[in-house]
Formats: sequence, C-alpha cells, structure tokens
Amino acid sequence: LFAPMVRLLLPQGESVQNISVWIQACVGMIGITFNRPELIDKALHGDHGLYKQLERGLTKDFLWYEGSFHYHYYLLDALTYFCELYFGSAPKSQLVLLLEKMYDSVMPAVYDGYHILAVNDSWYPVTLKEYALQIIRAAAITHNSRLLEIAGNIRRRFPDVFREPGTLLYETRLTDNRRFLFDHHMVLLSKPFPVFLKSGSCTISHSHKDMFSIIVPPFLLDLGTTGYGSPVNDSWLRTSLAHNSISVDGKQPDTLVNTTIRETDYGVVAFTEEWPGIDSVSRSLTLEGQFVKDCTEIRASAEHIYEWTFHSEDEVDCNLDGRTAELTGGAAYRYFYNTCKLDFFKDLTVVYKNKNGCALTVSVPYNPGIEIYTAQTPGNPADTMRNTLLCRVKGKNVKFVIVYSANNIGYAR
Repeated sequence: LFAPMVRLLLPQGESVQNISVWIQACVGMIGITFNRPELIDKALHGDHGLYKQLERGLTKDFLWYEGSFHYHYYLLDALTYFCELYFGSAPKSQLVLLLEKMYDSVMPAVYDGYHILAVNDSWYPVTLKEYALQIIRAAAITHNSRLLEIAGNIRRRFPDVFREPGTLLYETRLTDNRRFLFDHHMVLLSKPFPVFLKSGSCTISHSHKDMFSIIVPPFLLDLGTTGYGSPVNDSWLRTSLAHNSISVDGKQPDTLVNTTIRETDYGVVAFTEEWPGIDSVSRSLTLEGQFVKDCTEIRASAEHIYEWTFHSEDEVDCNLDGRTAELTGGAAYRYFYNTCKLDFFKDLTVVYKNKNGCALTVSVPYNPGIEIYTAQTPGNPADTMRNTLLCRVKGKNVKFVIVYSANNIGYAR
C-alpha cells in the first residue's frame, strides 16, 4: 500500500518548503520500513532530500527560513518522526545533530518559558504545550540535556502527557539581553521587560506585511493567522495595519524587502534603504533604565501618510478624550470600528492592564503634526475585538518617538 506511493510523492517534494520536508521524511520512512536503501538515500541525499532542504532552508541560527515558529515546529515534527526510525541505524547521524540544534534554536524566543510569539503565519495563541509530544520524542532521540530537562518536567507534572500534554515548565536560562533570530531579521530584548522587534522576513512564503513591527508581550501581540480559507486572513490579519507596525499610505510593499537589525550601545536598530518609494526607514529600541524608547525615522523625497498601529486585547485607560471619526485610505480601514480621533494637545499616556494585574504604559510625547485615533479591530478569532491605537503623520521626513514602561511582569529579568 505505502511503497508504491513514493512515485506519487517525490514529484511533489521538489522545492524548499515545509511540505517538501514532510514528503522526503515520508519517503525515507517507507525506505526504512520496507528495507529499501535506495529510498533512504534519495530521501537523505537527493537533490531535494532532507540534507538539501535543511542546507537551503535553515537560517544561520538553525531556524526554518519561513519566519514562523509554528512552521518551524511543524517541520520539526516530520524530522522527528523520521529520526525516530533512522536513529537506530545511525545514532551519530548529522541529521540527528541538526534536529537537536533546531529544537534548541527556538528557546531564545520563549520569553516567559511558556508562550511562543505568533509571528507571520502561525496559530494564536501558541505555547510549548502544543509541541510537548514531539519535544518528548526528540529528547528520547537526542539525549539533549535541555530537552531531557523539559521532558522530565512534563512527566513529573503531567503523568498523562501522552494523552494531554498540559503546561510545560521551561525556565529560560539565557542571559543575553539581545536574542537575534532568523538571521537578524528578528530580535527579542529581555530586559527590563520583553520587547520583540521584527525588521522583515527571509522569504515571502508565509510572511506577513509587518516590517518594522514590535511585540510587547503579553500586552501588544501579533495574532498569527486564522484558517487560510478565512476571508479576513489576507484582507486583514496579514496586513500591516493589523500589526504593531508601520504603514505608508495605508500599506506595506507586496514584494520582499531586504532589511537588517544590528546592535547599538543600549539596544538595537532595524534598517532598510530598499522600501519602494522611500529613501530609508529605521526603527530602534533603546534601553533607558526601566524604560524602552521606540524611535522610528523615515526619509522620503515625496510626501506620504505614515501610520503606527498598536493593538491589545487588554483593558485600556487613556488620558485624552476624543470624538467620532472615520479612517480612510485603503481596504483594510474597513476593519476599524468605533473610531475616535483624540484631542492631542499634550503628551498621550495609554495604560494597558491585563487580568493578572500587569500593566504596560505607552507614552507619546506631544507633537502638533501627529493625529491620534482609537478604534476596535478584529482579533483572532475574528469575532473577538482588540483595542487599537493609530498614530498618523503626513510629510516627507518624519521622526516618531514613543516610550514603554511596565510593572508587575513576573517574568521580566
């Protein structure tokens, strides 16, 4: 039944893509099961085999290039199934070593030891709980001390883990405040509280239009993706306005833009000179004591409308009043409901409070050239709503500064 499937599967696995890894892993498992060495060799060493997939598809930090932690684990699931069978005959295989490095590579982004950031196409919310079973299998294969520690925690706390994994208790021990991911396209600052900056993506596959976006968990989050067939997936969830990001004339480019993130004395800066129609864009995060300063600078030869959006599911307090307004300029604005324009005559202070008693304060210094709006926009699932803050300015060269401070965040180190 299974062996003849190979001739149907192989032509579908001839690209560097997560599905191709599943296909090559399946072909290899068929080869192992039916003692077909030629299939094992093709699955491992073929032109589109597993080694070529990982050689071309992994970033330098051993993350899958499509820029989604969810798809990284999804691909790892296929490799883990294959390695379970292959490990017995080749325990020191390079593939097993790569498997170990790929599981380790995600841990710098597990900011509180539990949640995984839902960047680009991803389910939301995502935690290590969803991947507990494959982590246990990988620990058994690799004997990696960190994975074994996690697996031990799972077994002790959740004896029925093979039916319901429950919560993982992984305590990150990484001390570096700047944790770069996906070949310096993303970075997580862990102090004084977690702030995540994304400059762009390695590939257009599974990417969202959210260059220069930020995440301040658990308050300002990325929603990942709903089902691909949902009408709001492309029209809203993948757009720049749905992220804590920057929009130029209501959108971001449809093409892949080369970006980079580098270290500064007290933080990081994301930068590009390849945004179509814009001379340069930079967004920096700078640590100033217990505060994080977020500064965006954009230069262009023509006038544009620039917008910064911030979304939260939490309760919001704002020190300014507003009046009913309407936002126009693109298709995605139709998802803004109950829109108000604030009377921005002094510094704006917005406080986000969650049910655990934690609070994030966002401060916007007064600038007479900036318009500020509040609204409600769809969350994920789309029948939930988020509180949205939108800052708009018209011009050629602009500089936009905001400051974040947080309190009572138990995982801040």
